Amino acid sequence: MALVSEMLWERGFQLSYFVLLDRATARECVARAIEKLAAQRTREKRRSYWRGRKKELTIRRISRPAEDTLQWLICLESEACEKQQELQGRPTEADMVVRYVKHLAQMTTVNSSFHVNVGFNRLLRNYSTPEVQQVYELATERYPAAEEYRKAKGKLLNQLVARFERFLRVRKAQYGELQFETHDEHQGWSVLVEQCLELFSPWSSHQSCFQDKASGPTGHTGGASHEPDRLETSRCHWFMHSTCYGRLVKQLGFDPPRERLSVPRFLHRDGGDPGSNPTFLERRTAPLSNDDTSMLRARESSVAGQSGAIALVPMKIVAHGAVRATLDPARDERRKFEIEEGTRLLEVRSGEAEGDRILATHWIDYGEDHRFLAGEYTVALQGGRQLALSVVPADVSDGGRAVVTVESCSASTVPAGLFSFQGGLLRPVLASVTLMAVGGLVSSTYFATRISQDRAVIGHMAEEVAAQKATIATLERVPKEPTPSIPRYAFSSEAPILRGTGNPGEPVVSFAPGQSLMILELPVDNDERGAFRVALSTFPEQQARLSEMALQPVKRGNRRVVEFPLPAAAVEGDTHYLLELTHTGGATDGRRYVFEVRK
Repeated sequence: MALVSEMLWERGFQLSYFVLLDRATARECVARAIEKLAAQRTREKRRSYWRGRKKELTIRRISRPAEDTLQWLICLESEACEKQQELQGRPTEADMVVRYVKHLAQMTTVNSSFHVNVGFNRLLRNYSTPEVQQVYELATERYPAAEEYRKAKGKLLNQLVARFERFLRVRKAQYGELQFETHDEHQGWSVLVEQCLELFSPWSSHQSCFQDKASGPTGHTGGASHEPDRLETSRCHWFMHSTCYGRLVKQLGFDPPRERLSVPRFLHRDGGDPGSNPTFLERRTAPLSNDDTSMLRARESSVAGQSGAIALVPMKIVAHGAVRATLDPARDERRKFEIEEGTRLLEVRSGEAEGDRILATHWIDYGEDHRFLAGEYTVALQGGRQLALSVVPADVSDGGRAVVTVESCSASTVPAGLFSFQGGLLRPVLASVTLMAVGGLVSSTYFATRISQDRAVIGHMAEEVAAQKATIATLERVPKEPTPSIPRYAFSSEAPILRGTGNPGEPVVSFAPGQSLMILELPVDNDERGAFRVALSTFPEQQARLSEMALQPVKRGNRRVVEFPLPAAAVEGDTHYLLELTHTGGATDGRRYVFEVRK
């Protein structure tokens, strides 16, 4: 039985086309979302179960109905297609604005209305932290500290930078706050943004709109359901939908949402303000044909028909549309790869030769601090084998990454024949004695084998230790040559001012013949804490060359600096470059340095 009606398939198809403007690609995104819907719904139901047992807890992850789950999956599936189009240079700036709003919804609606309020009204509308805080308290009667709003905004800003890094610039706003560069004239974008908000707000929440009511809700009123997840979904709608949010801010005496619209300026080939009467492409297409619907129905049935163990066919592990590993499950193989923060889904798919079918999915878990949680998952394979996946968070200073291990191996199971007896049912006592005997036999065999293996490993390790000691002793007798130090260049701690190239005071970084590396020291204030990002680009073209994330300041003499290794192979002589130093948490201003490289 279908989890959602075919009418929602059409709605999802139009949503996907609105983002991608390509019928074939939009249809494929819907098909992939439908394939994953059953697995994600199981996850949502499990979340609802625990919510019912702990009703007093604040909702940090909304348990969504099937229609909202399908909507979110379509947004997730479109991301890989969007990036492919962007590499080809196809999208217009209007397309990028649509994807920006969609990505905000994709990031925030998976969590809670708190994040929706912060995301849309700090990063799409230009309301201040105190204003957003008052609106949230009015609608929910919850009172998070102001620092929670700033942390949530900084986290979302970093994720948006990671998604749109090539197209957006960060600037310093009032009180040193970091924001994206925005268009001078926003009214021309209001119609397109309103269309986005209608499409990307949770589908199940449209009946929660108080568009025709005299005023918005106070506390837990406003006509929404009092069931926690549905009420939280309704609040997501209030914080996204311009009319509903307008009702809220009117009670507090703030400007209406349209007057606070703040659309990012995308660095794109058709960039520029759209003017007061812009013309955008039609973002609707003809409905799904009968052939399209039959294809989607077949894709849904192919997943629903999968039961029992999975066949031993070549597999690939996919994260957000990108293949991260391949393996043959018929053999003992292990693969490791890293995933970035924000990755929500791992797919196990068959190889191209087997039809590129989805075989299993593993949803990535995040904690309350929005960092990876460790998790394990096992998939049964045919022939007594299994596929084991594990997610292990990397160190906190590593910028929010995790290591995924995928291993195909033989499943450790007791042969079924040991529990097969002829002559009818066993009596309870006989059954217990038999099971105990079998358990003892299996345990004895198992531990005897393990002890033998452990002894062999210990012996092998002892041989390796002896060999290492002999090698160390030999090396200690060899005269040590001095290790050449890596040259450094320290930039001035004065506030950098970009005056262009060829100025008398312009820094010059010189590489000696044969020198392969230079350490650049970028000063930071003594009270600045946390990680920094350094990006290198050509100047004045600003074509990206290198970037380093999660750099921690170190003490050098009487000042603190961020060390940025600059390989000689990455730069050309007699060329000017731009260094941009930014705090990954958005807590301080960015610094920019122009310098010349000489070789």
